[in-house]
Amino acid sequence: MQNSKIQADHHIQTLIGDFAEMPLNDLESFINGLNALVIRKRVVDKGKRDKALLLKINQSVLPEQSLERYILLQDKMELENLPEIEYQELLHLVAQEEKIRNKRYKYLLELAQLRNVPFTELMNSLGLSMLNHA
Repeated sequence: MQNSKIQADHHIQTLIGDFAEMPLNDLESFINGLNALVIRKRVVDKGKRDKALLLKINQSVLPEQSLERYILLQDKMELENLPEIEYQELLHLVAQEEKIRNKRYKYLLELAQLRNVPFTELMNSLGLSMLNHA
């Protein structure tokens, strides 16, 4: 890997030396063309990352069976009818859900930065709401 980096650096330096002989007008045209190419590549990469983040956001949820069990155990706890073993299961599900939610927020934050919009604006545009845990 290091060897290919050295070769690439040498190749770049050789190209720069070749361009040193180029007339200024041609060099400026070439640089403008390179800048346009870089911008196009960034847009494509940005679009790919946007799609990948949306997919990760949509996949960052408790599996349906775990969610159903989580809700059932929460209901039992509210009725003060939760045996110790189920309480431990609920704690495990809560930890799982928090871990998944934290990943989801990380992806949402990255997407907001990628799109250059405030976090709350992104949440609104995706139809998501902030949970208030008080």
